[in-house]
Amino acid sequence: MFSILVFFILFSSCTKDDDSSSGLIEYPDTGFYGKNILNHNDTVFLCDIGPIYGDGEFNSMKAILLSSNSKLRIEIKGIRLAVYNNQGWNTNFSLHLYDDYIFEAENYVSADLQIHFCDEGIATIYIFENNDTIPTRTKSIKLIN
Repeated sequence: MFSILVFFILFSSCTKDDDSSSGLIEYPDTGFYGKNILNHNDTVFLCDIGPIYGDGEFNSMKAILLSSNSKLRIEIKGIRLAVYNNQGWNTNFSLHLYDDYIFEAENYVSADLQIHFCDEGIATIYIFENNDTIPTRTKSIKLIN
């Protein structure tokens, strides 16, 4: 009986190393396509005003989700944009959409895309981490030519 009790205590007190509560997300300074619009430091980015969108300045939108429970939702408002080379993002992006873009990523992923801002001005980026219903972070960026 004593050995059964010891066995039960020994195995029931062991904790499994998992990432069930971490949901960690990183925002590197740059991505594959240039300066990362999600990084914590930069607030001024170059826009691409043509004559053909996508022929000039571009940036990255990169996030590294480090947990099987990580979830990320990005909303970009206030500016027209074009998106290319999407890796790891689900999006509502459409060429006919002017504003209110939504991008989502989840689980272990290094999500990145090439993003062109089509106009000068101010854009607001709302970052929702791990099912938050209010933004975890809001970032205002200035777009210049």
